Amino acid sequence: MKLNFGKNHFVEIRYRKVRKSRAGRPSLKLDTKAIFEMHNQGMSLREIAEKTGVSKSTIDRALKNK
Repeated sequence: MKLNFGKNHFVEIRYRKVRKSRAGRPSLKLDTKAIFEMHNQGMSLREIAEKTGVSKSTIDRALKNK
């Protein structure tokens, strides 16, 4: 099975290497201080997620990566 990426795929990779930029989804900027504060006040992960607008898994990950 041969994969066919086409010319543009390799041009894109070289362009990003030269510019030192990443491909893919942009990283999410979290206010971890506010998340820790809400967690210390006794809010559940679901409540924090609803208030901040990110998923419950993202909140859990942020709390684990103190």
